[in-house]
Amino acid sequence: MFFTVDVKPLFVPYIGVEAVAGPVPWYFPGNLPVFRKTLLLIRYLPPTPKSEKVLKMSRYSEELVPHVMTLVDLIDGEKVGALKPPSRRKNKQLTPTSDVPEAHETASDGYNRDASTLTPLSRIAATAAGQVQRALEAADRVHREGVWARSGGAERQVLCDRLADELEKRADLIAQAEVVDTGVGIKVTRAWFSTLPHLLLRRRADGPFYDSIRPTQEILHEETPIARITHTPCGPTVVICTTNAPIGSSFIQITVALQSGCPVIVKPSPWAAHSFNIVVDALDAAGVPPGLVQVVHGGADVGGALVESKYTKAVCFTGSVPAGLSIAQTCAKTLTPFILELGGSNQFIVLPDADLDLAVESLLQSLTTLNGLYCCGAGRVAVHESVHEAFVEKAVARFGRLRVGDALDEGSEMGPLCVGLARPFEKQIERWVLQRVRGVG
Repeated sequence: MFFTVDVKPLFVPYIGVEAVAGPVPWYFPGNLPVFRKTLLLIRYLPPTPKSEKVLKMSRYSEELVPHVMTLVDLIDGEKVGALKPPSRRKNKQLTPTSDVPEAHETASDGYNRDASTLTPLSRIAATAAGQVQRALEAADRVHREGVWARSGGAERQVLCDRLADELEKRADLIAQAEVVDTGVGIKVTRAWFSTLPHLLLRRRADGPFYDSIRPTQEILHEETPIARITHTPCGPTVVICTTNAPIGSSFIQITVALQSGCPVIVKPSPWAAHSFNIVVDALDAAGVPPGLVQVVHGGADVGGALVESKYTKAVCFTGSVPAGLSIAQTCAKTLTPFILELGGSNQFIVLPDADLDLAVESLLQSLTTLNGLYCCGAGRVAVHESVHEAFVEKAVARFGRLRVGDALDEGSEMGPLCVGLARPFEKQIERWVLQRVRGVG
């Protein structure tokens, strides 16, 4: 015989502590480990009708911290100014680098800067250690009190629907904020953030992940008369965001954690934090309960405190390999489930019968999306020898026409690097040039 598990759609994490079941949809980045479970079978249930019942959080203590902590509120008690996207400015085509203001020290001068113009935006600061601890304790208390964890799918969906509405109203502002911080083109960020409501299951009929639910699958046989399997939210989930796509790379993880009944603590990159203040506005407007979603700011020290905390029960990280290794080592000590998305190694293969114009354009998009910091970007290009010469000729010509400009200009095909990343890359290029010169000499 076989056993069944009733699973509410749509984001069903497939990674469990005791067992793994079923094929993993490729577009789930690691699949958030927010359930402790022995998963034997997945049975899809039709979507639950939207309930008009509003989740009552009366058991939450007034002593809990506000559900968000921003630079305005919690940087050692000092008012440092709101992180908001600057007003739309006149787009500026970036020509030779000599025309761009010197930025050699902007990565360490204490300011976030507009990636395209290098205009100072705000001071770089971090949430105080005591406030980070308070956030962790609040998330743990929310989890133990269990109001959100015990709520049904319909109740959670009411709140997520409201949040989806508020995010939809602010999608363009979020897109602009990430443009200013990261230098990624406005066309890319607008495309990404138009999908935020879908991630909250607001539009089940056409959501991009709706078809991921699979029919009943028998994956284990046991001669046992009865078995009961329960899904239990594991607790406070820490989401540490990357610099090149802060919300785009993390929001699915935040969404899955919330839908699964877990409180969330988010730490944006210190170089790309502005967009999260707009998300904070959406959380406020949607009436997200205190302590359920919190935002703290800072660098590796703040991230380390979050990962090492005894209150943290799951970790999601997108970023560099060295940082990912450190997180893995820390989580391994306590068997804390974690997800690491540390980039990709993708092969771009051009076959003899390929449409070379299409291949060149596809390669261009692969290498310029997110200004070259794209996990799906090509890491190596393999071209069949019969078309190699023609492909290279077309590629050189097309890349020579690449329009690098202000990221807010819709005509720009590629923007500048985020200020926090530019200096390390500049040093790396200097080393390459020096090595080449020494090699030639």
